[in-house]
Amino acid sequence: MKMPTLPAELVEEILTALVDSYNDDPAYQWNQLRNLSSFQRQCIEKHFENFWLPKLIISAFSGIWFSWEYTLDSTDALLSEGIATYRHILDPSNSMNHLLQEKWEYPSGPAVFLRFGEGFLKRGLRGGYIVDDLEPTGLEVSNEGLTMRFNWRRTLDALFREEMLLRNHREAMLQSAEQDFAQLHDMQNDPEAKNKYLLKRLCQDIQMASRVAVLRHRHAQADPSGQSVPIFSRFCRRFHLQEPNDPRDSISISCGDRCTPPSIFEIVQQEESMVLCLPGWHNMSNQMLYDLYAEEFGWACCIVQGRRDDEDFQKERRRVWDNPIRFEVSDMLICRHYDPLG
Repeated sequence: MKMPTLPAELVEEILTALVDSYNDDPAYQWNQLRNLSSFQRQCIEKHFENFWLPKLIISAFSGIWFSWEYTLDSTDALLSEGIATYRHILDPSNSMNHLLQEKWEYPSGPAVFLRFGEGFLKRGLRGGYIVDDLEPTGLEVSNEGLTMRFNWRRTLDALFREEMLLRNHREAMLQSAEQDFAQLHDMQNDPEAKNKYLLKRLCQDIQMASRVAVLRHRHAQADPSGQSVPIFSRFCRRFHLQEPNDPRDSISISCGDRCTPPSIFEIVQQEESMVLCLPGWHNMSNQMLYDLYAEEFGWACCIVQGRRDDEDFQKERRRVWDNPIRFEVSDMLICRHYDPLG
């Protein structure tokens, strides 16, 4: 006997309600829910075109000291055809504007970083947006380096595919860390102690190990022969903990004189918050989140200074964040971009 079916209109209403329930998780919407039906695909892509694309910022770095940011030109007629146009608005105070076209003409070009959902994802909290070093798919640069065009749908495909892979790897390592905590401590009912333990593991190990895993997966997908491997610079070895293999590294060049751009490890160490990767963070009070941001700041200082396990130094540095003259709870809403001076 043929089972009764729901009217198509009702099915789409149910699917729309499901999609809307994930409005704060665009990666999942795009990767998973967009495939529910052709109607949902059309609606989601239109929503991303109108709402999320303007919240994608593209940064081009030439070395660590000079960068240019590109934002969406929403008036371009090619947008609906899948081609996004991003433009850099010249800052008259930037004395390096004349180098922009020259840098794009280099064989390697500037290093490109994508920032998605800054000020919107994870309640707009500090370090809650998506950061990646993917080059936009089909990238074309024109107008003396001021304009870039690329296929925005395929770019989001790649961006969210890596974001989901990053999450899966991070969550697997977090589960292992939770098991370690349960075995090492008799404080299973002490959420503060557990959060601090997990945050330390996230800062010291999980954050960068997940990035390394994603980079290795990217290269394996692009070159199954295994001949292509990620580049790990000596300048950020304290972050990625991998053997340096960057041919551009030179022992005689100091960090201040380096001409290579920052790596994804240096970018996320400053911009990405591990507080917002803790289980149940969205149920925490503002004061609890603030305390954890202070804890994270202390561990970040330890890693940057090469004092990874120095708990006394961590406590000393977290007191800097706790200083009410310097920081307030509202600082959790301030997004911070990479600064070579730290």
